[in-house]
Amino acid sequence: MIFRRDPLRNCNIPLQSKNIIEPEEIFVDSSKIKEFEAEEIEVGKLEKEISSGILLFFRILQFALVLSVASFTAFLMLEKGGKYTKDANDNTLRAYPIFGERGNVYSSDAKVLAKNEVYFDVLIKNPKILKYRMTDGKLQELSGHMARALGRDSQELYQKFLSASSSNFFEFTLLKGVRVDQIARIEDLINADSLFEVRQVSRRRYIADTSFSSILGYTGEANFLDVSNNYPRGGRVGKSGIEAFYDEVLRGTTGFFFKKINSKGDLISEGEIQEPKKGQDLTLHIGAALETNIEKILKKHMEALGIPAAVAIVADPRNGAVLSLVSLPSFDGNQFEDGISETEFAKLVRDRKTPLFNRAIRGEYPSGSIVKPLIASGALEEKLVTPDFLVYGGGSIEVPSAYDPAITYVFKDWKVHGWTDIRKAIADSVNIYFYTIGGGYKDQPGLGIANIEKYLRDFGWGETLGVDLPGEASGRIPNPKWKKEVKGENWFIGDTYLTSIGQGDILVTPLQVAAATGALANGGTLFVPHIVQKIGDLIIPAQIKSSNFISKKNMEIVREGMRRAVLAGSSRFLSDLPFSVAGKTGTAEISHGRNEAWFSGFAPYEDPKVVVTVLLEEGEKSDYAVRAAKDIFQTYFELYPQS
Repeated sequence: MIFRRDPLRNCNIPLQSKNIIEPEEIFVDSSKIKEFEAEEIEVGKLEKEISSGILLFFRILQFALVLSVASFTAFLMLEKGGKYTKDANDNTLRAYPIFGERGNVYSSDAKVLAKNEVYFDVLIKNPKILKYRMTDGKLQELSGHMARALGRDSQELYQKFLSASSSNFFEFTLLKGVRVDQIARIEDLINADSLFEVRQVSRRRYIADTSFSSILGYTGEANFLDVSNNYPRGGRVGKSGIEAFYDEVLRGTTGFFFKKINSKGDLISEGEIQEPKKGQDLTLHIGAALETNIEKILKKHMEALGIPAAVAIVADPRNGAVLSLVSLPSFDGNQFEDGISETEFAKLVRDRKTPLFNRAIRGEYPSGSIVKPLIASGALEEKLVTPDFLVYGGGSIEVPSAYDPAITYVFKDWKVHGWTDIRKAIADSVNIYFYTIGGGYKDQPGLGIANIEKYLRDFGWGETLGVDLPGEASGRIPNPKWKKEVKGENWFIGDTYLTSIGQGDILVTPLQVAAATGALANGGTLFVPHIVQKIGDLIIPAQIKSSNFISKKNMEIVREGMRRAVLAGSSRFLSDLPFSVAGKTGTAEISHGRNEAWFSGFAPYEDPKVVVTVLLEEGEKSDYAVRAAKDIFQTYFELYPQS
């Protein structure tokens, strides 16, 4: 490339040839084109020096821009400087939540079931300076000293220090939930360096009886979902049981504490912005003495039978109050409060006995013959039978196929019962009677699956009851639509027969059985089961879910059948108690030849005060459930003698 020095403009003009100048090099001179000779234009020689006026214009424009920037900068400094300085100072104010103390939980007999205990969190202030203040060797040494004093893993603690040094937060929580005695062991280590701060926190402490764990639940540190719902990071929220259901009531109001920090991380001032408020206390309907004794009773029967699990529910039929709820096996909620490790939690989750599973409200089981009083109520209400209507229980019935008369299906009973009315059918659990009134037989019409479903739902089956615990299951009442959608099969008369005696695809929770028994006991009112009696001093009123779906007259006939079951039928083991009991047994067939054993009844028969429902998983015979129920009835009336 050739350059030509122009002495007038003192600038370099690159030329690809002596004859051609690029157009972009002459755009300013285009206004002078007419002054050039035509022949000069033709050969491409076209150049004219930039006029002094144009250069002056650009110099003025440059000066104006510089002046504008300088003026705006002066405006920001003089007029807005104070505001921005204040904002900068405000940026050094850091607010910290002070979590309100959770309310206590009490039993109906005034025993503390869940309370708060003082613990401490150890924090690293301004963790970024760790890398400048401590060498790697010093961090390892400090980790070792702390770990030995607290009985923790030194390598795990060292990794926490490394995480802190790379943290972008103003502070880093090194240790959580340290006990008072543990803090005393590391007090010298903490006080030796201004990096550390000890902050008082509270943790839950639950009654030692593990039977309460399924009721009370436990708390855990707020996760990202809790934080997104406007709950401050670092707080504890209810994760299961009463702690979760009544979390907003129990946790109270969060306060805030501020610290003013300079650019070096030094504390300038501190104080309280908003005072925290303690959550409200809860009082349960459940008595601690009753709950503890029932847990012992169930464990005794489980051990004697060698069975994996059991449930017992005690309720008040007059208002639906749950007086005891035991689901075994269970767990210790204090494990979660003390900081359960991932290994321990995984062990609980993988445990084949499923201790975290509340069988009382979430377990869904075939009902067995527990369903029969409900079927009898519906048949009486629909006027399909009278109390004196007789069915011959000969041990089995034969039903021809609706599609091929050459095919006959046989439905068996557990023994020959002879002529049977509705009271005897309930007392002796006569399958043939309930096949007849449930699905119909020969000339006798039955309820049919639609009416069966209707009356079972009136008694609270097939849907959640609304108990004040999270995770309640709804159970299942099978019908033709469900079977077609789920199994891809048609509905047959045999399906109706099986549902009528609590076999087949019907599923129910122990809580639903207890609630339905309560409705039978009180004459036809289904209450919403409830655990909590009071929030603070406010008494929670009973709620009615349904009522008057069975007449008093028909309900009394069914009750008479349940009383007869105790006097001379399947529950006669209870007949020698010093108070009158009415009830119904159930043996529900499950896979591999195993049976679930049921009993549900109430006492005193004349004026019911208590309902007892027992389920023994793989209990084989309902007699075993009756024996457990007998112990529970005796315990209840010893603790709460009737005048």
